[in-house]
Amino acid sequence: MGDVSARLLAVGLPNRDPLQRPLHEIPNDHCCGRRAAELEAAGKPSDAKPAGADNTTEATLKNLRYENWKLDRQRRVLEHELQKLRAAKKAAKPPLPPDEERERRIKALTTQVQNLKAELRHVREWNKGKALGAMTFRTRSLIAKALHPDTRQHLTREELDAKLDVACKALTAWMADKDAADRRDR
Repeated sequence: MGDVSARLLAVGLPNRDPLQRPLHEIPNDHCCGRRAAELEAAGKPSDAKPAGADNTTEATLKNLRYENWKLDRQRRVLEHELQKLRAAKKAAKPPLPPDEERERRIKALTTQVQNLKAELRHVREWNKGKALGAMTFRTRSLIAKALHPDTRQHLTREELDAKLDVACKALTAWMADKDAADRRDR
């Protein structure tokens, strides 16, 4: 194993059994050619003749391990490619038939209309409760005009009294409505 480790270190691989190499260490496509050439050069058996039968067995074992590693690497690359093809196949769905597409659109729009109706109902109820005690624009305008200092300067006393009476009646009516709404809420 020492000879294989030295050859692996020579090409920049970590000092470990090539069969234990994790998938994330397999080179990317852009560097596969260069890296594969380095690995093949590192994994080629030496041209020197073995001195004995033990050396021949060790060399054969090293060569077989290297071939096994190469085949395992090819298997991993092919499995990775197969996964990519399966993912691409799953992603490409055929378009829906026009009838089914139309039914889905109708269902989505029906749900949207129901949601908008519920929201509108909620807003109307909220505004109805708020409006029971709220002063109307007309009432506010009458009171503001009657009490404004500029209005008093340009009106005669009778005109001012008439405007104040109208404003007081509007204020009294609003207070009665507000009190009735407060009693209903309790």
